Amino acid sequence: MIKKFLLIFNFTALSLTAQIDSLSNYFDAVLIYMEKSSLIDEEEETTIFESVEELLRNPININKAQVDDLLQIPFLDFSSANFIIDYRDSNKQYYSINELFLIDELSSELVNILKPLLTTSEQELVITEKKSFLKFIGSRNRLVNDIETREGYSKGNYLGNKLKFYNRIQASADKFFVNITQEKDAGEKSLTDFYSASFSISDYSFVNKIILGDYNLTFGQGLTLAKPFGSRKGSFATLSVLKNQKNLSEYTSSDENRFFRGAAGYFTYSNFGLTLFYSTNKISANLNGENKITSLKEDGIFRTELDISKKHNTKLNTLGSSINYSLNKFKIGFLYQNLFYNNSFSEDYSIYLKDKNRFSFYSFDYSINFDDLFFSGEFSYNGLSIASINNLFINISRRFKLITSFRNYPSNYYNFFANGFGERSNTQNEIGFYTGFQVYTDFGIFDVYYDQFQFPNKNENKFQFSGNELSLFYQNKLSRNFSLNFRIFIEQKDDEFIENTIQIGKSKREKVRTDLIYFASKNLRLKTRFELNYFSLDEASINENGYLVFQDINLNPIPNLKFYGRIIVFKTDSFNTRIYEFENDLTGTFSSKPLFGDGFRWYLLIKYQIFNQLEIALKYSTTIRTDVESISSGNQEIRDNSESVLSLQVDLQF
Repeated sequence: MIKKFLLIFNFTALSLTAQIDSLSNYFDAVLIYMEKSSLIDEEEETTIFESVEELLRNPININKAQVDDLLQIPFLDFSSANFIIDYRDSNKQYYSINELFLIDELSSELVNILKPLLTTSEQELVITEKKSFLKFIGSRNRLVNDIETREGYSKGNYLGNKLKFYNRIQASADKFFVNITQEKDAGEKSLTDFYSASFSISDYSFVNKIILGDYNLTFGQGLTLAKPFGSRKGSFATLSVLKNQKNLSEYTSSDENRFFRGAAGYFTYSNFGLTLFYSTNKISANLNGENKITSLKEDGIFRTELDISKKHNTKLNTLGSSINYSLNKFKIGFLYQNLFYNNSFSEDYSIYLKDKNRFSFYSFDYSINFDDLFFSGEFSYNGLSIASINNLFINISRRFKLITSFRNYPSNYYNFFANGFGERSNTQNEIGFYTGFQVYTDFGIFDVYYDQFQFPNKNENKFQFSGNELSLFYQNKLSRNFSLNFRIFIEQKDDEFIENTIQIGKSKREKVRTDLIYFASKNLRLKTRFELNYFSLDEASINENGYLVFQDINLNPIPNLKFYGRIIVFKTDSFNTRIYEFENDLTGTFSSKPLFGDGFRWYLLIKYQIFNQLEIALKYSTTIRTDVESISSGNQEIRDNSESVLSLQVDLQF
């Protein structure tokens, strides 16, 4: 016992800055950890920033949390969550978050990024040490400008200028939180093209949270309600399948779709939780001559007269409730959701939605934790069919963990707010079986998954499609300062191609990636990547390849100044062998660009923290294609072979 408290004391002494002095510094630590472990899917957008910021505002009480609660943390899997719970059960409670360092299975790097997201009591403050009514107030102002001029501006087709503006202000006082967001995309005329606001009250008697304004809803495994991004497979084989996002949270993003606008509340009593929600929101769609919806406009860009004619031309009303019950390691939930659109859908949108404008959904989800076994899943009914996913996570040993998952999304299952795990993001017309495992060895960590999938209904696709994926990811800390990541990815699936008529063939995609990460010193981090891509479709006589090489340098010459630089050389035969590269960006943004053709790219990002409350970030990036004389087409065409962007952001927080 004495040894334990001495260890806790030492960790506390070394962690006097455990409170977050800079959101940018914290995000840097999170991204380094996730990138080093390949937890980021570079081909898909992510809501990790919003999820982490929500947890920073409302840290999880580690002395009350169950596994489901800890799985809200996007980089924590069931195995690690279970180790945290087991330690608490063995020691009755956590007296300090620093006790996480005593859990052998958790790396010190992981513990350091977990600490700000957890608390040992309801009263402990994480974002700031102030003990006053006003916890914090912060603003973020961002400006992005394309250097080159696109055809839409030259020809006057774009109504606004090239500048993209983003402004956000947040304030937290005692149990209250306020968020106001405004955004104007490049080419849009109105400075308030998109705006969002929310006000919330938390932890007041039996009221867990009430939100007025804009909010997110998530439920179960995402078959009925989910955030729009982050459902795809990643290198970390045991992490990407399970979902447990917070069921009600303020909407703080700038994505202009799939959020709710109205009022919602989450109420708790004993082991029960009740969520009630109502929303009325204008959405954008393409309408035919009968004013029926042929498609939804979800890019959020309104630069031309045609774009503006589609903006907010229909309305969506949403009403629903959910109830959940949890007891120790068992949890179940039931959800009802009703959607009413002002306009009905046409057959062009879907044969299953023809002439409909009102929809009801019923969902049941569960999770059961038997120490080293974790079952979870969801069943969702839309009036025509039942979509389902069921997962089993097994801690076979401290060094070996396994997950299996079976999903079945019928072709006549549709849900506008679903984002279930799978090969595609529409949670429809897909059957799949996923198996993944992670093994810790003395010479590195292996992550392997194999996924088989099928899209069986020919009414949704002209042909019946099927395929499979195999991924092997290996990471090894070769020395204290040197790490190696290696990944092989092989995908085989049916693909359409045109040769006089639309035909089907079997395509094969192979990727090989190696990352070498070197911490030359405390203030200098280097990273080198080599990646090869292969694509073939024998029936169409296509056999293509591509490669990418980049060199990173992250330099922190003085405590408040950081430089992030990268130079990339790439060459691919076509878009089929495009290569995505995730890169450092302004705090709170995600940047993942597909590179194809022949060329190079470089960027420089500078972050300077003038004092604890103020940080300025500046990024310049340019991509040069040596194989073309112009980039893109239509209104987006640049009559040059280079594409450059300058971005500026100012973060202020008290």
